[in-house]
Amino acid sequence: MLPATESLADTRARLLPYWNDTIAPAIARGERALVVSHGNTLRALLMHIEEMTEREVEQFEIPTGQPLIVEFAPDGNFLRRNYLDAPAAAPTNKASG
Repeated sequence: MLPATESLADTRARLLPYWNDTIAPAIARGERALVVSHGNTLRALLMHIEEMTEREVEQFEIPTGQPLIVEFAPDGNFLRRNYLDAPAAAPTNKASG
């Protein structure tokens, strides 16, 4: 009998082997990866990438359907994240008057 839900710990246990074996090596080679998944799976992935505590990840919400860009430093470590349509990601023109 399969459970109706999956805990964050179970999600991480299922996700991390794929991250470590497939996605992280591709990023290390300079490739881009598109990850599309359920919110709990994305939270588990960000928890690992950003080294969040359980308390931090419990407070972290990922809006549905809003692309999240995660950038890595050349050494493969997490650098930053921002939403695709976030104001910081778009150029601004402050010269209008």
